[in-house]
Amino acid sequence: SLSRIWIAFRFARLPTSARGTSWFASFTLAAYDEAAGRALFEREYDRARNWNAQNNHGLAVAASPDRRAALGSVKPPALVIHGTEDPILPYEHGVATANAIPGCKLVTIEKMGHDMPEVAWPRIIGAIVEHTGAR
Repeated sequence: SLSRIWIAFRFARLPTSARGTSWFASFTLAAYDEAAGRALFEREYDRARNWNAQNNHGLAVAASPDRRAALGSVKPPALVIHGTEDPILPYEHGVATANAIPGCKLVTIEKMGHDMPEVAWPRIIGAIVEHTGAR
C-alpha cells in the first residue's frame, strides 16, 4: 500500500542516529518500547520542515558562553527535573543548573535518561504541580 511505502521512505531518510531510537532512553527505569520510539521519530520527521535543522540546537549550545553566572539573577522560583542517566546532558549538568539558581529545587529521577518515560510522569507532574501550586 502507499502508506507502507511512505513509512519505509520516511524511515530510510532518517539519519542513522534516529533509526536506533533507544540511544537516549531510560533502560533501567522502564522497558524501552522500540515501536513507540520509532512512531515518535516518524511523527517528528513528518512535522519537520528541515530534518537537518535538528543539529542547530546542539551547535547553538556548544557555541554559547557559560550561563551559570546569569542564572544567579533568576528571580521566579525555579524547578529543575533531571534524570541520573541522561546521556545527552549528564546529571551533573542538572545539578549545576539548580545550584546556580538561588532557591532552586532539584528533583532527581533515578535511572531516567533524556526521555520522559510514562512510568516517570506521576513524579514529574507531581513536582510541577507542587512547584506551581496548581491543584
